[in-house]
Amino acid sequence: MVDSAIRYRDNWTQLETEWAVSDALTLRITAYHLTSHRHWKNVESYAWNAATRRVNRSSYIEIYHDQRQAGDRFDATWRSQLFGMRNELVGGFDVNRITSRTAGIRPIEEPAASIPSTPRPACSSTSPAPRRGSGRRPISTRCSWRIGCR
Repeated sequence: MVDSAIRYRDNWTQLETEWAVSDALTLRITAYHLTSHRHWKNVESYAWNAATRRVNRSSYIEIYHDQRQAGDRFDATWRSQLFGMRNELVGGFDVNRITSRTAGIRPIEEPAASIPSTPRPACSSTSPAPRRGSGRRPISTRCSWRIGCR
């Protein structure tokens, strides 16, 4: 695609705290906030055309995507001996909330200045332009647990 674009502006801020309660126990907590502002415009499908000996391209799309995620992650490490061998037991959880705003996925048409022998996509460039700021909704609030030995 002649005027393809991929732009990301991501910011991930974290506050990490670690406390060695004793030689055997360490606690860690991380609070974080992530913002992502993304825009991309590209071709999604390619297929070799043996008759023309060229690559046919289709599925020209443009996407605007804004996302915010805030969360807290906690874990604890317990160090001990198990059957005479060093052992660490790690357990923790993560709680976060993700809010996403997508201004839409819209089909676009390949500009006329591209390779002349490449077939044009079946979609129209008259599709309505995406409206930034529409469709704001929380995607999920999730909590996950993890535990392991090593």
